[in-house]
Amino acid sequence: MSTLFPPLPNFLHHADGEVRVVGHRISLYHLLTHYNAGESPESIALVFPTLKTSTIHKVIAFYLDHQPELDAYLQTYAGDLRAQENVAAPGPSRAELLRRLQDLRRQAHHAAEVSH
Repeated sequence: MSTLFPPLPNFLHHADGEVRVVGHRISLYHLLTHYNAGESPESIALVFPTLKTSTIHKVIAFYLDHQPELDAYLQTYAGDLRAQENVAAPGPSRAELLRRLQDLRRQAHHAAEVSH
């Protein structure tokens, strides 16, 4: 977290490289992404039913009080997410999947012949 980040209120904490709501694994990033998409606190509560609407209001108030710093945090966080997506290992190719399927079919056919 940047040194420009404001001190966290008692309902937020920094854990595992991200800011989360205390007592939850719900991140500040995800809550504010919903808020910035135009969702109301009540609709956000439907997405995160374990959060009290009053807590969501507190998070939004904290955001509005520190919007420039938190917008910078959100941009950095989104960039980190994109970077992680770009380095994710690619899955097997179509040819490899077909080869594996053929191997499984051969094994199943062989097992069926042996059991008779």
